[in-house]
Amino acid sequence: MLTLLLSTVLAFLCGFAIRRGSICAVVAAQMLVRDRRSTRMRAFGLAAAASGAVILPLHWMMPDAVHLSPDRSVGWAAIAGGAVFGLGARLNEGCVLGTLSHLTGGRTDYAFTVVGMIAGALATYAWHGLPDVATDLSPLEAPGPLSLLVAAVFMLTVGLTLQRRARRWLRDLRAPGVVHFGPFRAMLVIGLCGGLLHALAGGWTYMSVLSDHALWLADPTKTVATGPTAVAMAAAGAVVAGGIVAALRSGTFHWRGPTLRRSTRCLAGGCLMGGGAYLVPGGNGALIVHGVPSLAGHALASYAVMTIVLCASFLPLGPRPGGHRHAV
Repeated sequence: MLTLLLSTVLAFLCGFAIRRGSICAVVAAQMLVRDRRSTRMRAFGLAAAASGAVILPLHWMMPDAVHLSPDRSVGWAAIAGGAVFGLGARLNEGCVLGTLSHLTGGRTDYAFTVVGMIAGALATYAWHGLPDVATDLSPLEAPGPLSLLVAAVFMLTVGLTLQRRARRWLRDLRAPGVVHFGPFRAMLVIGLCGGLLHALAGGWTYMSVLSDHALWLADPTKTVATGPTAVAMAAAGAVVAGGIVAALRSGTFHWRGPTLRRSTRCLAGGCLMGGGAYLVPGGNGALIVHGVPSLAGHALASYAVMTIVLCASFLPLGPRPGGHRHAV
């Protein structure tokens, strides 16, 4: 019960931060390529560092209770999954986090993205079967020279970010007119809370819950397909609730009915995202707060491929006029 309560609170904070920060890997790639601004892309790195700063020490102290991501082989599934997921996110105009941000802000077209994710996971299961089995433990599984160095880098990254920005963030908390989180503040919350959630509850993101439930519905006899746990389901629901509350409190919730063109794109993009996440396995949210901080090979490779695909998709559009003047 304590785990359930803690997971629900942490998930709510994640959802709140995702919506208030308008977090999305597609937007980050667009800003990097077209505006020459790396702020949002670097914020995703902060999320990985914040998660690692939490889960690594906790895992070393409580290895049976807090788990790192296993290291799956970097094969065709990880590479193809990252590429397909990136294409789907581009078509959808929103990654897993961006979809949640749009949906909890009242954009009902993105409900079709969720439907597409389930369909994509089911179709990929019918074609590929069960996901590849993890072959190795995380290279950070036990304290050692590499593990301690990585943990120190994670903690230093978080510490320097707080040193530079914490005073301004505290001032913003006392300013009632501030309704938007900057990307670094939002991703710090997502990294700290999301990493701890993955360690405690396993696949807690709504993407993970949808994939697990779709697999379980497709074949309940598979021993690994037991469906999402109650804690994971509660956390996924709390993430959505946090996003809705953030939109309502900031006055940015605007109900918009679906359109045929937008809904079709969301459905198709969701199918690709669901299939790609099934192959990896994991969507970009799970990778950045669990797989990457664990230095899991498949997570690093898949996330890199996804980012390259997203950035490449914006190259033909060229830089926006004046975008280079705002480089960060």
